[in-house]
Amino acid sequence: PYVMDMINYHIRPLLGHVLSWKIGIEQKFSCSIGKSGKYMYRYLPVETWNQFLSTYSDANVENIWKSVFIMCDLFQKSAASVAGN
Repeated sequence: PYVMDMINYHIRPLLGHVLSWKIGIEQKFSCSIGKSGKYMYRYLPVETWNQFLSTYSDANVENIWKSVFIMCDLFQKSAASVAGN
């Protein structure tokens, strides 16, 4: 429960911000990703969208940890893109 709490209430919102900034930069801030990112799929490459979706796991501990590492990877790639690297 602790890890899921950290993911859903602390890390996921930050990942959402980074992905929204990435989309904003790429779209010249001319679009909306909708409330809670419901339209992000329209602007992210399919591979990135699928990676984002895979950060949602079931209650299996092994799957939770897999989603954590996927989230960290996606965050790092997206943050580097936003930073211009």
